[in-house]
Amino acid sequence: MRFVLFLGCLIPFRLPSLEITARRVLDKLGVEIEDVSDFSCCPNTIAVEAVNDDYWYFLAARNLALAEKQGLDILCLCSGCSESLKKPTWN
Repeated sequence: MRFVLFLGCLIPFRLPSLEITARRVLDKLGVEIEDVSDFSCCPNTIAVEAVNDDYWYFLAARNLALAEKQGLDILCLCSGCSESLKKPTWN
């Protein structure tokens, strides 16, 4: 299995041990991880939605498109980022 690892903006700076642990566990499980350096921060959904819904949709769509360009699904360690990537309804 291969995934693109989406760390968001919180994990690398505030919880680096979570990233290190996840990479070690995933390696032991035989899960291959690819990094995408161009991912955007997916800001707090409540704050961004209140200010500009379109901007929030754009950020989520951009991050999803970067993973799609790699031909891989996203593996996300942050529940807030997962919500940002999952929540938009593309009507």
